[in-house]
This record gives sequence, C-alpha cells and structure tokens, in this order.
Amino acid sequence: MNDSAIYKFDEFIVDVPKRSLFKNGEEIEIPSKTFDLLLLLVQKNGETVTKDEILDNVWKGSFVEESNLTVQIAKLRKLFQPSKFVKTVQGVGYQFAVSVETSNQETNQTENNSIAVLPFKNENGDEKFEYLADGLTEGLINSFSYASNIRVLARSTVFSYKDSGTNVLEIGKELEVGHILTGRLRIIEDNLIVSVELVRVSNGAQVLGTQLNEKMSDVFEIQHHLITKLSEKFKTIFGGIRKESKRSKVTKNTESYRLYLKGEYFSHKRSLDATNKAIECFQESISHDSDNSLSYIGLARCYFWLFVGDHKSFEEMSPIINILLKKATEIDADNPDLNTIK
Repeated sequence: MNDSAIYKFDEFIVDVPKRSLFKNGEEIEIPSKTFDLLLLLVQKNGETVTKDEILDNVWKGSFVEESNLTVQIAKLRKLFQPSKFVKTVQGVGYQFAVSVETSNQETNQTENNSIAVLPFKNENGDEKFEYLADGLTEGLINSFSYASNIRVLARSTVFSYKDSGTNVLEIGKELEVGHILTGRLRIIEDNLIVSVELVRVSNGAQVLGTQLNEKMSDVFEIQHHLITKLSEKFKTIFGGIRKESKRSKVTKNTESYRLYLKGEYFSHKRSLDATNKAIECFQESISHDSDNSLSYIGLARCYFWLFVGDHKSFEEMSPIINILLKKATEIDADNPDLNTIK
C-alpha cells in the first residue's frame, strides 16, 4: 500500500496520509472501515476485488460475517449519491467503476502544503493606493491561514521582501515554501484591476494566473473573488482545504472595509504621524459600520503602540484599549486578533 498517495476521481479526492475524503475540496465524514474499503477498491482501479480479498484486507483476517461487508458497501454507496462508483460483480465481489488518477506525495509534505503571499505591487506608483496593495495581500494571508492543512507564512515574514527586487523563486527557496503567490494592482479611472500568479517553487511552473476588474468601491468583492478563485485551485494542489471551525467576521460595508485597510497600512509604519492617520481611518471606518470588530482592534493596537513608543502614558491608554477590546469581543469573541494585544 502506498501510504503517501493521493487518489482523484470525478469531484472526489482520497488523501491517504490524512485518511480523508474530500468532495469539491470540502472534507466529508467517512467511518474508518468504510475508508479502508474505499481505499482498497480505489487502489485496484477498476479491477474486480473478491469478497474474501476485501475481508482479508479491511478486517485484517479477523472473523466477521459477510453482512458486515454488505453494510460497509451500503455506507460507501451512500457517500456517492447517485451511486455510480461501486459496481457489484455478481457472485464474485466488487469493483470501482470510474477511472482513478494517482499522484505521489513522497516529497516533503510541509513544503508542498505551504505558500508565501508576497506583497502585491502597486503599478500606479501612487502612494495613496499603496494601502490597497498591502490590504489585499494581508487579507489573503489572513483568509488562507484558516485552512488547517496549509502553512501560510505570516505578514511579518513576507513583507520584508516588499520591493526587494529578488527573484520570486529565490524567495521561495529562502522561505522553504512550495508555492509563491504574487499580485499586481492597477487603477484606471474608477476601476481596480488585480492580477495574480501562483507559481510552484520546485520548477517555476505557473499553477494559476488570473485577473479581476472591478469598480474601486468594490474592494471587498475583489478580495472575496480572489479568495474564491484561489481556493478552488488550492483544492487540487493541497488535496482539499480543511477549514477551521472559527474565524473572524468581516464587515460587509465596503467603505468601512476600505478605511480599515487604509488604517492597517498606516499602523504598520510605526511612526507617530502614521499612527495618528491610522487612528483617523479606523474611527471613520467604525462610523460607517459600528460592528466592524477589525477596526476596534486596529484602534486598540494604535493606542497600545502610542504607549509602547512613549508617546502616551499607560494610565491614559489602558482604559481606552480595554473599552475597544471589550467592544470588539462583544461583536466577535472568536476573532484571533484579540489575543495579539497584551
């Protein structure tokens, strides 16, 4: 048995290392014995498997009634409604009736299931749009970090390569990741054009290239569309995407979100002037959506930095920070960013 194989058929993926079954990239529950039965049939890839062979391999020689096999076949067919994959060969056994593709995952799995989203390039060269490039980058990093089977490099790591001019494949090798995502944005009149490219570090092959063209006011929709498109591709690259159960809520108010991105851009500059600009952006963002927990947390970070940078006293900042974090917690207690401010 190949313990490192990935089997693909129709919209399904059988991930042997994870002992998981995915449909259209979403993991579906499958009992252990049912998985063993599926794996045996899939590995035979169209060959007829006798009942005795199934009992020997799935139950490892233990004495069981043939009715147990019938139950497991029924469970397997129920997963594949309408049932077209498992065919009964009368008087003999069963066979998997569709073609199965096999890929081997013997290379370093941590490296394969890893990605660095490099800072998007602002092709306009106008600094007033730089926050959009950084914001889209950070939004993708945050979104994909919720997939538990993908290692996504942190913002602090990838932003050290902003405007570095280093070849992306060299960056990928330095960071020891399997894939690099790069992006460019361009503003033409009222339209925001975003182009992204996903590259496999091992051979430099382009895995995905796509472009979106939306109204400037729809930056949230652009990010959502990018995440959707990339997630679809990730399903085949990473053998499905396991989403963790909890993630932060994001405002649906586009202006509030745009101002949040602008606030984040200024807050990362870590200067007094930039921090004050960030505070203004976060406050204006909240004025457009009083339930935008991200902007409350952004504000709290700014006030915390004012204290750390010796611009304000702890006694002055502490009550404000506590009020902001309390409000953010009331809106979204599961937001992991709440734990980043001490």
